[in-house]
Amino acid sequence: MFECLSTGVDCQVLTPGRHWRKGKMKVVIVFEEDPEEAIAPTEQN
Repeated sequence: MFECLSTGVDCQVLTPGRHWRKGKMKVVIVFEEDPEEAIAPTEQN
């Protein structure tokens, strides 16, 4: 599941040999757990 923290930043990008394109710049960060480093849950009283 992804959650958007922002709608993006307005920007313009120059396409090589073409024209300027308007849009929004967005960055996505994904966390992937390393199964070899997983910590087992502990029981709570």
